[in-house]
Amino acid sequence: MTVLDYLRLLRKHMAFVVVVTMLGALAAGTYAYTMLRDTYRASTTLYVLISQDYSEEAAYNLLSNNFSVSAQISNDVSQLISSDRVRSQAAELLGRSSLSGYSISVMSGDEDSRILRVYVTGYDSVGVADVANAIGEVSSELARDIMGVRSINVIDLATEPRTPSGPNRIRYVVVGAIGGLGLSVVGICLAGALDKKVRDGRTVENISGFPLLGLIPRLAVTDVHAKKKTNKHVATIGDIQDAARRLLANLLFFKEGSRPCSVVVCSPAADEGKSTVAFLLAQAMARGGSNTLLVECNLRDPALADLLDVHARKGMIGLTTGETVVLDSVSKTKQKNLYLLDSELRITNPTEFIASMAFADMMNALEKRFDYVVIDTAPLNAYADASLLSAQADAVLLVVREGHSTKADLRAATKQLRRAHVEHVGIVLNCASPLPGVTQFPSVDARQAEREQSVVSLSLHGDREDACA
Repeated sequence: MTVLDYLRLLRKHMAFVVVVTMLGALAAGTYAYTMLRDTYRASTTLYVLISQDYSEEAAYNLLSNNFSVSAQISNDVSQLISSDRVRSQAAELLGRSSLSGYSISVMSGDEDSRILRVYVTGYDSVGVADVANAIGEVSSELARDIMGVRSINVIDLATEPRTPSGPNRIRYVVVGAIGGLGLSVVGICLAGALDKKVRDGRTVENISGFPLLGLIPRLAVTDVHAKKKTNKHVATIGDIQDAARRLLANLLFFKEGSRPCSVVVCSPAADEGKSTVAFLLAQAMARGGSNTLLVECNLRDPALADLLDVHARKGMIGLTTGETVVLDSVSKTKQKNLYLLDSELRITNPTEFIASMAFADMMNALEKRFDYVVIDTAPLNAYADASLLSAQADAVLLVVREGHSTKADLRAATKQLRRAHVEHVGIVLNCASPLPGVTQFPSVDARQAEREQSVVSLSLHGDREDACA
């Protein structure tokens, strides 16, 4: 996946990103405001006098010419203040057993400065001031006894803080939001990289290299118990019929120079919805006034007869052998101008039958008899039937089902079609979801669409009489 693919994926799941970011901020805020106690901070300022071994003039000259001496003295005193001995004696001075719960830190000004600031942080506003002052008093005595420092004078006594110094709860909320944002982005990108399913038309085009000619939306489903449509699937029958008309319009202009008379509808694997797409396409052709024939060439698992509720007594074997004529083998459907040529169960070797000259002659005769011949086939990756039929057809529609078809199956199907030297291949994304932010699939007036399709049909090949009359 490219960077643009990841950006599109994030845009598609923007609601998830926002929700996880808000949850991260909410979790961090809940922890900060309910679990963390207020802390207080008090400070006292100390001034370190140099050792008694130096005269005032010598000490002045020494410190003026060598700033490192001041820095060393201040650093030593800082280490002394942070020692356990100072903490224990300060606790005794305050009548406490220890100073647990209090954090002590020492900071100095410039490198050559002998001014130290002692900070004490804790949960008790009064206690932090008392501890800071006790630290200053104890440090002065120990520095004089141990280090030979003249004294440590207190410049500012610590006072009781009026407001808490921490924790910075806003920072917790911001960090939680950033963490939630990062977690959601990483999760979406990782899921996209590991996802083996086809999720959108752009992915299909990138993998196959074939153009996307149509999107067939999911049909709106009804909750039997609630007796109302669910929000997950928003397409209606009208939306699906509109999508089929748009697919037909794209197909008519797909092959430059001539209209495709024979169209093979195939899919990489089973359960992609190719039979349904073949029926919808043929129905759109028939509604435009064109004599259209649906041919059942999925000889192993036929589905068109049940889909159209048409059960013919004869099929294509009689046509290939010359035992029957088109009028006897082709069945009318409930849709005007739409006919079905069903398969027969006694075809023992479907691939050999489709590859025969008799079958090719039959298809040529049917193309001369009907305006359109739409051929439903077996899965492309499972059998050679679809490849043989695709090589002879004017155009091929490869049906890919969103969320069901795998990228590996799509790559294998693409390789099969290219190996068969099929030139005019278009993709149909079945069970497609609406784009982000779109709650309904675009629709057009059905009568107007039929009138426009009739005009296109008549302009391309004229108004024929009933093909089976």
